[in-house]
Amino acid sequence: MKIPSLNNPPPSYTIRYVKLNSNEIINALLPRDPIDHINRLNHKNNFYERLEKSILKDGIINPILINAGWCYPIRRSWLPPGISGKERHLLFCDKCGGSRLWVAQKYNLEIPCIVSDFYGRFVDQEQLFTIGDILKKFRDKPKSIKLLPSGVHFTNLPHSHLR
Repeated sequence: MKIPSLNNPPPSYTIRYVKLNSNEIINALLPRDPIDHINRLNHKNNFYERLEKSILKDGIINPILINAGWCYPIRRSWLPPGISGKERHLLFCDKCGGSRLWVAQKYNLEIPCIVSDFYGRFVDQEQLFTIGDILKKFRDKPKSIKLLPSGVHFTNLPHSHLR
């Protein structure tokens, strides 16, 4: 079987619910040097400061989206150098949850994840078969979920959650 490139996703995936050490995940939603981005949001509305306090007080309540073995092409330029050809073995947060992941990584926390598992890396973990199964993992539910060839995607995720 030909290994897919970052531009072409594998033909299928399973959806799993997994709790992972946050530092195992590549955060493809924040720039490699996120300090300017974080400082801008903190200056504007204290977003990261409020998020950090919320997570330290209540934990991470809503899962983030992870792709196991493939990264969404638009995020490719933000990935660390030197991963080309290793994508199959890596975990990417490239659609939803980058801010929560950043806080979790700062404190080396475990984080709940909805994983689009392209290579069967998590076959021993809970499989989610329906959109309803996915929604049950959230306290603050997204308004809709799409299952696309590139993995699970949320639409209209409430931005008021700080967890």
